[in-house]
Amino acid sequence: MSKRILVALAASLLVVGAGWSAMAQKEAPPAIDSVKAKLAREVFAQMKARWRNNEAYNLEELELWSTHILEAELDAAANAEQRVAAYEAQIKRTADIAAAAKAYAKSGQGLDSDALAAEYYRLEALSQSATGR
Repeated sequence: MSKRILVALAASLLVVGAGWSAMAQKEAPPAIDSVKAKLAREVFAQMKARWRNNEAYNLEELELWSTHILEAELDAAANAEQRVAAYEAQIKRTADIAAAAKAYAKSGQGLDSDALAAEYYRLEALSQSATGR
């Protein structure tokens, strides 16, 4: 390619990149984060329903989506009160999962390792809430 074509191509890419950047800035990040939180809550609810119905599940994925909810809610939070509510919701989700995993393991329907992992995630949620991270 000639130097002139490369310069023209580079200039075109800069213009296109600037256009994408301007478009991305039009949608406010809190609105995106609220949508992300809503989507994560829906994925989590569907996964939890499969778990409760004794269908195939993966505790790690359930925890991951619970954490995605927390992160999106924290990103969307406009004030400290909303951040506290996000942490409290995460603590409740992980406590519910830990209680169910323990009951499943005790009844023989689940694995002891899932009950232990769920308890770890519950404690992690408490730790995150206390430290704000």
